[in-house]
Amino acid sequence: MVEHKVVKLDAAPKNRPARAKEILEKLESDGWEFRNTIMNGGHSVAMVLIRDK
Repeated sequence: MVEHKVVKLDAAPKNRPARAKEILEKLESDGWEFRNTIMNGGHSVAMVLIRDK
């Protein structure tokens, strides 16, 4: 079974890549991996993460 999680990037547009990297580093240790980006108006606003259960 695959579990999914959507994580909102709660930072100003110019700071979102650094924030995304920070979040991903924390969640990768729990088995989560990056799957996709949700965009709005040309800006990434959230990340979709998945992991096998």
